[in-house]
Order: sequence, then structure tokens, then C-alpha cells
Amino acid sequence: MFKKLVSIALGAAKSGNSRVRDYAEVLFTVVSQKSVSPEIDTYCSNEIIGLAKSGKTTGPDHRLSLYRMLHSVGASSETSPFVLDALSPLLSKETNDAATQALVASVSPHIRFHLQNDIALPSAVLSTLTRELNGSKIALRRAMVSMIGDVLFSCHESHTSTGVFRSLIETLIPAFSANIKAVSNNPLSAPAGPLEGYVALACLLGVVASGTEGGELLRVRDKLLRLTSYLKKNRSRKTSRIRS
Repeated sequence: MFKKLVSIALGAAKSGNSRVRDYAEVLFTVVSQKSVSPEIDTYCSNEIIGLAKSGKTTGPDHRLSLYRMLHSVGASSETSPFVLDALSPLLSKETNDAATQALVASVSPHIRFHLQNDIALPSAVLSTLTRELNGSKIALRRAMVSMIGDVLFSCHESHTSTGVFRSLIETLIPAFSANIKAVSNNPLSAPAGPLEGYVALACLLGVVASGTEGGELLRVRDKLLRLTSYLKKNRSRKTSRIRS
């Protein structure tokens, strides 16, 4: 029964009618949430990713619906590695901004699952995360910044302290630092807007500052605190010059 309902939802997702696609997403979400079997989750992710990889989608609206559906697939040791392995090849083919954002958002539960359960992230995923945080595709860059910020803070709030979690933060520090520098020069003209700098500061001053381990993380925290102080002073000087 579950597989039949999934097939119906996936078939409706390629409709040219936006209301039909919306209903298809709702149906799929309900079915996937009612599933308590990793086998069904794996089946769902296989079907969605298979369609996206094959190039048999009818257009960006179809892919957008598929990636929104993928977001509702439960994370598990069977499903999450498969979903994460598909991230890089799917991103390399995606040209639509909305579909790109949905695709990036869809992997957040699976990255979170790996971090919370101390399961190493695939090397291709790590490369994609660090590269696209400073990438030239603005929509992808914004989506990646938002997704990573959401994952890190949700792990922080759940008191995740695994080695994989700390290792990911250390890996992302250079990319976060580059984003902060880009925004500190002029927040309004930064490639992806001020969001990337603010998320980087929030993650590193929040997640990192509360850490009790990792000398490198604490050193970066101190540097960021000094940078934040400098930015505040610089902003005050500019405001004073404008008023005068």
C-alpha cells in the first residue's frame, strides 16, 4: 500500500497544474511520515533520486516538487548515506534557483543524522559544502549558508558533541572566515548579501564559543570576537561622519 501511494504521488508531481503538484507533495509527506520502516524510506529516496538523476523530469517545477518530497524522507543509517551521495551530482546538473534551494534543504536532516550519530560524512559532501559556501552561484551559496547554519544550530541545541560534528566545524572555519571578510567590507555588496556573514558569526560565536574542546576553535572564536568589535567601531565612525 505504501509503495502504491508513493507511486501515485510521484506521478502527480510531474503535472503541469501547480495545485496537483502541491497535493502530490502533501500526499507524499503524509505517507513518508506514517512509515516506520527504513525500507520504505529507502524506497522513497531511491525513486525520487532515480527520477532526478535520469533526466526524465518534465522541468524545474517537477524537480522542485521532488526535492520538497525528499525533505520529508526519514533519516537513517540506510537512507542518509544514499541521499548525501546524490547531492553533488544533482547540484552539478541543477540550473533552477528554486529547485537548487529545495535540493540543498532536503539533505539537512541527513547531515544532521550523521553529525548526531558520529557517522563520517562522505568526502564529496564535505568538498561540496566548503566549496559552495564561497561559490559563485549566488542562489546555491545562499541556500548552502542557510542549510549549514540550520544544521549546526540544531545540533548545538541538542547538545551534539560528536567528533564528526567538531570536525565539520573545523573544516568549515576557512569558508566562514572568507564570508565574514566579504561582508565586513560592505554588507550590502557582498556576493550573497549580509546573510552569509551573519550566519557565519552566529555559528562561530554561538556554536564555537560554547565549546569546551578544541584549541583551534577557541582561537578562531577569539579572532571573531575581535573582528566583531572592530566592525562595531568602524560602523560607529561611518555613522558619525554621515551625521556631521
